Amino acid sequence: MLEQIPPEIIAIVTLLAGAAAAYFRNEQKKAKSKYLKAESDLRAFLREQGIFPNPETQEISRKFIDDALGEKIDAYDGSAVPVRTVFSDGTYYAPKNEETMEEARKFNLFEYLPYRPAFFDCENFAMAYATLSAFLWGTNCVGVVFDWSAGHAYNIIVYANGTVQLYEPQESQVVEFGDTLVGTDSDYKLNNGLVLL
Repeated sequence: MLEQIPPEIIAIVTLLAGAAAAYFRNEQKKAKSKYLKAESDLRAFLREQGIFPNPETQEISRKFIDDALGEKIDAYDGSAVPVRTVFSDGTYYAPKNEETMEEARKFNLFEYLPYRPAFFDCENFAMAYATLSAFLWGTNCVGVVFDWSAGHAYNIIVYANGTVQLYEPQESQVVEFGDTLVGTDSDYKLNNGLVLL
């Protein structure tokens, strides 16, 4: 029976057992290290088996991101009430192109969650999807847009080929500036706002 279990899975289970043992011996640092290795190995195994979306990424610079956003967004850092970007990372890994991210966009589990205006609304959906993208797919170029001009929050994806897409995590759809998926007026104006990357 054990010979049917892939050796990668046995190694992962062994790491997790070692992490649990270290935790109960009060060796938190060792436990965390083993847990992180097990999690990374499991993710790699699932990708190799084709079970997990695996968008190809490429390192890009902040200047590249600034240039791509400036090309796409009219009010980017130049108007009286501009759209600004806050960079939260030192290094950025962007999906190579739209096709590499297509499967990952479809893997959005958050579209099935209920909208709760009091505590889980548009900005929470957008932040959750950006976190999922960084954690599962290794891209931190899925940003959160706080669109003050539309009173809405959603995601923006910057690709290594210079393309920029708007993404609505509540509907799991790529949207265009001026679209009205969620409300009756345009939910994607981006005449004034903040992009968090």
